[in-house]
Amino acid sequence: MMRIFILTAMFFGKLCLAQVPERVKLNTAQLTRLETMLSNQISLTSSQKKVFSQGDILAYADVNSPSEKQQKLDLIVAGVHPRNCVRAMRKIGLYENYSKFIDFIKKSDYNPSTTQLTFTIDHTLLPYAMIMSFKLPRINGVGNYPFVFEHGFLKNLKGEIGVQELDKFCVLTLKANWQGPDSGLPNLALEMFAQTLSKLGLEHLIRLSLF
Repeated sequence: MMRIFILTAMFFGKLCLAQVPERVKLNTAQLTRLETMLSNQISLTSSQKKVFSQGDILAYADVNSPSEKQQKLDLIVAGVHPRNCVRAMRKIGLYENYSKFIDFIKKSDYNPSTTQLTFTIDHTLLPYAMIMSFKLPRINGVGNYPFVFEHGFLKNLKGEIGVQELDKFCVLTLKANWQGPDSGLPNLALEMFAQTLSKLGLEHLIRLSLF
């Protein structure tokens, strides 16, 4: 069963690269500026720069086992929204509506007073439904928005969402790190799960916030 899950994740991972809506193909000057923007998160390789020049979304995950019963995850996702950040954030900041827009988020709840956000996630890539609960300020413009998973799957994962203007476009980034008890998923499965669903999620968010 787990082998089928891994193969499915790999298959979806290859497919989702071609699904970016209304692609933004950056020119050489824009790529240079983007590289500077992302320098504190990732040093872009030539192949990763090509991802942006082709208008695709970059998603990279690495999972390893520091010890026998531990796992460590590093994740970065970045994409360029075709609209400016003010227009893009009109819908992206409405977390409570994500279950209406993203098919693998079955339930989404947000408490603006505590900034507590809870997603119930289920997808063919997952062996079972998962609950992710974390605190995240409402994204409403350019800036950096830290978050931490306080409960549920990947508890204590810490990350940051970045929103930056690039000419008439909006650069969206997510960087996350986690180390904790074995999740129950093999390293490759967790890696594919994190990379594929984060890429699919950003693609959905770009699509729903175009208008």
